[in-house]
Amino acid sequence: MRKNKIAFRLVPVIFLVVIKNIFPQISIDDYLKKVEERINQAAESYLDKNFEKSLDLLRKTTEFVSDHSFPATDRFAWEACRCVKTYSVLFSRIVEEKMVEKRNDKKLTEALKGQALEWAKILETQAYGWSKIETNNVEQIKLRRKWLKRFSSMIIAVDKESG
Repeated sequence: MRKNKIAFRLVPVIFLVVIKNIFPQISIDDYLKKVEERINQAAESYLDKNFEKSLDLLRKTTEFVSDHSFPATDRFAWEACRCVKTYSVLFSRIVEEKMVEKRNDKKLTEALKGQALEWAKILETQAYGWSKIETNNVEQIKLRRKWLKRFSSMIIAVDKESG
């Protein structure tokens, strides 16, 4: 009976060790800075009309966000991750649309525009949810404000493009 009690007490400790290895202690600020670096590189490639490189960087960003997501217990960080992932997917659709546009495939271009519009709507909903989460951390509020501006400018651009 005593062995079972000891084993039972060790399970939560082992679980915490595993969780700490899965979710390393990185702040949401550092996380979003890393993501922003990657997205900025993709944006530079996009502006240079190097769409393949831009798309590759955005896919890697999406993978990074998926692989390094925060646990749902940290709601502020978790919602931020959702928004950033949606943002990178939305940006990918826009890049894909520009790549297809060069080939004059109107059907696929319209389909990608439609997908971009749908992702923009999802991002708008997620960003609104993130903006409503209470936080007393001034740095997090500044960070969120910066990202929400970025999200809204992308949403507006997609909305105008889709007519």
